[in-house]
Amino acid sequence: MKKEKVILTDEEKMKKSFKTYGSISELIESILIVAPTMLLIIFLLLGVATFFENKNNAKTDNIVAQTIQSEEDTLKEFIVDLISDDGTKIDDISNFEITMKIISFVADYVFSIIILHNLTKMFKDISQDAKPFTESNVKRINIISWSALGLWITTNNNIGLITVICIFAISKIFKSGYKLQIESDETL
Repeated sequence: MKKEKVILTDEEKMKKSFKTYGSISELIESILIVAPTMLLIIFLLLGVATFFENKNNAKTDNIVAQTIQSEEDTLKEFIVDLISDDGTKIDDISNFEITMKIISFVADYVFSIIILHNLTKMFKDISQDAKPFTESNVKRINIISWSALGLWITTNNNIGLITVICIFAISKIFKSGYKLQIESDETL
């Protein structure tokens, strides 16, 4: 017996693809949330271990001060490596620049999570209802637009600006599509 090939309708294909997109964006969002949490836990554990080690040894204040300075320098080097693309040396960057880069890095991270979270919700909703033009999706794409603008402001590159403009255009398209969807539903 030959097994019959199942032919999916366009709506079923759309639901299936959006379900896949939703799963992928959910996975990326989870990784973005778990990774910094793990790093924070590691830094806290290292800090607590160092604190207790220094407290238990308690040789002299000078040794403790040298250890703390050494740890600060190591952390500063790690941060410079993390936020610098061009191999900038630790001596060439001020504390203010490091602070601003860390704020920018955190802002990029938060905007990315907001965007991924809203995309995940959109993909999941579309995969269930097969209606992309809903009020909730219009709100989500608007949040994505503004988050993308914030992301562009913190990264400040030309490709990002073009992307932001495209996302704002898609936001307007979704709003128009939602209005047409309402009219279509009322007509039927």
